[in-house]
Amino acid sequence: MLAVLDGVSAIESGPDKGRLELTYRRGSAQHLLTDARQECLHDLYQSQVYEQVFGPTDQ
Repeated sequence: MLAVLDGVSAIESGPDKGRLELTYRRGSAQHLLTDARQECLHDLYQSQVYEQVFGPTDQ
């Protein structure tokens, strides 16, 4: 799901695909969490759970 939000995996086919956006809002301020200029959400998640899923990397 995070890859879909990041735009690196599509949920529909064809040349005119839509785009999902995840926005954090507080008061009048808002921050686009799926901004292509920022680190991808699926990469952030992977970095947090990698060792739990695949085991230690220092073997």
